[in-house]
Amino acid sequence: MAPLAKNFDIFFGLESPTRKGLDSVQKDCDISKTLEAIRVARECGFGVTGNFIIDPDFTEEDFYQLWNFIEAHQLFRVGFTILTPLPGTKFFEGSRGRLKVLDWGQYDLHHLLWKSRLPVERFFEIYCETWRRTVLNAGGRKKWWQWLPQVDLRHIGHLARILFRSQQLMNPQAYLDEYVIPADED
Repeated sequence: MAPLAKNFDIFFGLESPTRKGLDSVQKDCDISKTLEAIRVARECGFGVTGNFIIDPDFTEEDFYQLWNFIEAHQLFRVGFTILTPLPGTKFFEGSRGRLKVLDWGQYDLHHLLWKSRLPVERFFEIYCETWRRTVLNAGGRKKWWQWLPQVDLRHIGHLARILFRSQQLMNPQAYLDEYVIPADED
């Protein structure tokens, strides 16, 4: 696999940079195991891509901890999903009392399904900042012209559509426009 490793990333459900966060999503793992898995993947020559869960109960400090963890462990290809109890799971059954949205179209891992701890506008501002810090290495680790040799000109139209859509990940208003928790719950 070593000759192929340079062309592939291993996708990890990293979920959280803290023990408390891992416990909240019933991840039977601890941070040391997460870091060991990342180390082994890199040692074998694989890239690391991961996903973190953003809990509506996050404080600003929780977001800062996530940003610091990503930077400290050089996790530059990551994604973020909002904690979503999926129907048919124990978590969904245990979350029924707090769910305020019953539109199944909102159960896509990018919508709030109950009131966030932070004011909703602030939650989405920081959530979008989290994307902004990582999407296409927006932190400046790789300049846009360094991506060009990887682009097949036959696919430039498709790439442009993807780039346009990815901009919505970093636009708090796009999330607020779809926010549907009843006003009396806010």
